[in-house]
Amino acid sequence: MNDDQSLPTFETPYSASWLDLTLATPPVLASGFAWSVSEDTTFSEHRLVQVCVGGAPPPGKRLTTYAHHQLLDALRNDRWFSQVSGADITSAEALDRVLHAFTQRYDNLYRRHLRPVRTRPTSKPWFTPELNVERLSVTAKRRRFQRARDLQMRAIFRRDNTTALAAYRQHIREARNAHLRGYALSSVHEYLFSKPFKEAFGRLRQCRCLPSLVGSDGTVTSTHLESAALLLRTQTAVDDPTTDDAVHLPTRELASAPYDTMDQDVPFTYSEVVDVLRSTPNKSAPGPDNISPVIMKALFHYHPRFFMMVFNAALPLGYFPRCWRTARVTFIHKPGRPAERTSSYRPICVSSVFGKTLKRLLNGRLQHQLERHALIHPRQYGFTRGRSSLLALHHLKDHLVRLKTQRMPAILMSLDFHGAFDSVWHPLVLRYFRECALPSSLYHLLRTFLEERSVFVQSHAGRADAHPTLGSPQGSPLSPLLWNVIIDSLLSLPMPPGVVVQAYADDTIILVLAPTRSALGDLASEVLRRVVSWSRTVNVLCFILPRRRGNGTSPPDGSPWPGRTFPHIERIPARSRRHLRPQRSCVRPTHKVLLYRQVLLPALTYASPVWWGECHVDCRSYARMAPPIDLELERINIEFRLFTLRKYVAFGSLRYCPDWVANPHSTKANHPAAPAIVPFTRLTSAQARAALRARAVQVYTDGSFTSKAAGAAYVIFAPPDRVLAVGRYRLLRATSAYSAEVVEFREALRHLIAARYFESALASPRNVEPHVLEIRALVRKLSRTVHVYLYHVPGHAGVFGNEVADFIAERAAHRGIEASLPLPFRAVRSQLRRELLVLWTARWREEHSRTELFRWIKDLRALPAYFTPPPSLVTLLTGHGRFPHYFVRFHLMRMPRCPCGSYSADMAHILHACAIRHLTRRE
Repeated sequence: MNDDQSLPTFETPYSASWLDLTLATPPVLASGFAWSVSEDTTFSEHRLVQVCVGGAPPPGKRLTTYAHHQLLDALRNDRWFSQVSGADITSAEALDRVLHAFTQRYDNLYRRHLRPVRTRPTSKPWFTPELNVERLSVTAKRRRFQRARDLQMRAIFRRDNTTALAAYRQHIREARNAHLRGYALSSVHEYLFSKPFKEAFGRLRQCRCLPSLVGSDGTVTSTHLESAALLLRTQTAVDDPTTDDAVHLPTRELASAPYDTMDQDVPFTYSEVVDVLRSTPNKSAPGPDNISPVIMKALFHYHPRFFMMVFNAALPLGYFPRCWRTARVTFIHKPGRPAERTSSYRPICVSSVFGKTLKRLLNGRLQHQLERHALIHPRQYGFTRGRSSLLALHHLKDHLVRLKTQRMPAILMSLDFHGAFDSVWHPLVLRYFRECALPSSLYHLLRTFLEERSVFVQSHAGRADAHPTLGSPQGSPLSPLLWNVIIDSLLSLPMPPGVVVQAYADDTIILVLAPTRSALGDLASEVLRRVVSWSRTVNVLCFILPRRRGNGTSPPDGSPWPGRTFPHIERIPARSRRHLRPQRSCVRPTHKVLLYRQVLLPALTYASPVWWGECHVDCRSYARMAPPIDLELERINIEFRLFTLRKYVAFGSLRYCPDWVANPHSTKANHPAAPAIVPFTRLTSAQARAALRARAVQVYTDGSFTSKAAGAAYVIFAPPDRVLAVGRYRLLRATSAYSAEVVEFREALRHLIAARYFESALASPRNVEPHVLEIRALVRKLSRTVHVYLYHVPGHAGVFGNEVADFIAERAAHRGIEASLPLPFRAVRSQLRRELLVLWTARWREEHSRTELFRWIKDLRALPAYFTPPPSLVTLLTGHGRFPHYFVRFHLMRMPRCPCGSYSADMAHILHACAIRHLTRRE
């Protein structure tokens, strides 16, 4: 940064030098700088150097909380939405014009409500007045040293300055650490998993500028904008038709051919959009149009007709608006990768929340089409409903165990796809949906979404743009589905008998088996040839990961997998001890238990159904605040076998059959446009009594639940005073009043449909339990013939019909038609956790009945409210402290003689008989 024409920055009677600043980053150089060397007296050999980087920054603006409310009020009262809503949009250009006008109007209102950002104080809160006085003293000693000309005095002043500076730095370090420790403790007391927790475990991402990057030709970028442009060039996939082979031409020609179907998908519904917006996180980043999820939800609440008009215009037109195909790119550095390489960054696309809502609507329709026609491959375990990585590992383990039992040689190959999401070939995706007979409106909506996309990086130095024509944007709701479409052809690829191919997202493994080694090599070569041929057909690049040769590892004691180890079991405890040991005196016992349950236990038990078995239990200590790890592992494995594998299980005194537990994935989900909720009206007792006068068939339901029995009943009245039907049911295996409510409602609807006259679970769109889906289907079926009105009366005192139903439900709990409802997952997990405490209590009574703590805590199911207790109370409860009998236990004293003169055999003397501690006991 120094100018070679300026004065020397360092000059002595014998030499001179020009200091050069070499630590400037590209953003500093791009923002501009000024360098000057003055002749001011500094009482040293160095001249005064002044560096000014950039100019005065313009005052920033942001949307404050108050301005946010004002913006929402302005949007709610804007008449433009009511004027535009209901317009007949018949072309793509008209839709683009409407959205362009909306964007301009919103942008004007948004900028109008921005408020200047107040300059925040730059002083450090830990910098005390005492440190300021010490800083002035150190500065004075430094100047005295610089002004000294006598060599002997200069050496003395140098020593004083060095000593004072070292002490000053140490005091600053202590003050800063004390402040950070206090801030961390206060934050942790409010919420354990706050910023200090994320910082300690490396979960807090720091904002960083792009450094200088090395291009493929060896050149180095010099500015932030050049680095961004280089990343866009290297990581933006472009489809080049000139490189197509003969196998690619039919696919590309078919994708560009016209496509039209007679059957079209139904328009988007209000409940469908509400469900999508409800699942959108509020903390998602706003897109280029500055519309945050909170503002989007408020806008849809204020002007639903406008948004339904836009969405239902895009669907029949088969047109994804152009303004929503532009995304802002943020590059995230991959941990442990060299910062100067372009491959060390992952691009994340941030698009408009408005457009992302349409993407989620399209994704729901496409996913329904795939599930409806059973097009999702059964060996794809990623991004699919009801499957997981744990299930994939379990099936792979079953194959390997069977091969080991049969002593069959096998090879396990792993495929690594280079840039999986960035290699999605658009013509292949369109061809796949053509062959699936996708409605043309959805097809063209997807096609226009993939066409003419653009991404950009914006900074203070300018803007860099790119236009990808290959792949799907990372962060888009459609990206997982599109990749499943690409890899479906690999999973369906004809393979030799016995070859197993399965995938979890883009992680694919191939298991090849043969009776001899020579046959195994030939078969593996044939499989690889087919995989390479497939990769050329679909335009993806994959690598075969061979097994590294090395010294064999001895399995741990009792391991069911000889030759295989699970390093995370040893790595996680060591890492946890390294992080938590310095914080042992700062973290409360309650927080330690919470950290164990929510952080350490899930990490330790990850994929435990694959590697854990009951034959190798090693849990030596049961005196702890958390259940033993072997019981936790057994409970987790029981849940996996019951919920996922649907097998009979036993845990302690509990027994479960798969038919007793609900299976949300047993039935196919309804069309996304179908109402996800059943609306009802809440009435007071007076309103319910007034509704009795209505001339209609009235159905009253109620349930009764106790810990011993449960019953459900319904009563159907017809005007004026005629009872049409009465039903009462005794519930088997009921776990809550929720079960009684569902049974009573379901049976009443079944009776209404069969007789042909004519809540909480119904109001939750995320509830996909089979019985709830059945109730929704029954309500829709009944609504096709008669008008159905649902009411909920919380307090039904004085309502004749509800009182009759309540009376019958109480009797039905003991005498009625037997009915059952599948147990929900939450109820089963609660029962398993209670049984775990029972088993832990049995071990506790068997192993530790002679301990001091057992006198206070005999049943772990009823721990006191003050647990986890403070350290002082732990000392009294356990007897581990400076007590005579404790010293005798470790041979530190010969006799357990108390300072009061008596013998102290246990804590009973300390708590009740010791004369010295009498005053302490009174306090």
